[in-house]
Parts: sequence; structure tokens; C-alpha cells
Amino acid sequence: MLTIFAIYLSFATNLWCAEKQIVIDVATMVCGPDPHNIKNTLAALTGVSDVKISLVNKTATVKFDDQKSTVDEMLSAMAGAGYASMAKP
Repeated sequence: MLTIFAIYLSFATNLWCAEKQIVIDVATMVCGPDPHNIKNTLAALTGVSDVKISLVNKTATVKFDDQKSTVDEMLSAMAGAGYASMAKP
């Protein structure tokens, strides 16, 4: 009985978690090493599952679990790495 409850609880918890996607403008991304640095900065955050960088558009598209990471944490990490950024609406 306890095993069944544990399986149910594990499944139910996953229902509340939602993978989200956000696009972040990175105005200060200007040269070759920047995309690599930005990707590593964002990928290091708990809950981030994928990061796609566009140097041409100066954006980072991030997939993340909103139960483990927030947009504010991402923007703070970017600022800490020296990149001015903001979430696109």
C-alpha cells in the first residue's frame, strides 16, 4: 500500500511542475565568447533543461522547470556574469 501511495505521489507531483520557455534579450552579447559564457551561466541553474543562444538576435531561449528555477534567478545570474538582460514579454 505504501508503495502505491509513493508512486501516486511521485506522479501527482509531476502534474504540478510545468516546463516553461522564456526568451531573454541580452543587449550586451556582442562577440564570439559571449554565447558560450551565457549558455554556461544559464545551464548551470537548477531546473534549466535547455538553452539556445542567438548572437544575431542577441537572445537566449531557455526551457526550465518553474518549480526549480525562476526568471528572476536567471536574470540575476546573467547580471552576475556581466550581461545586461531582460525577459521578453
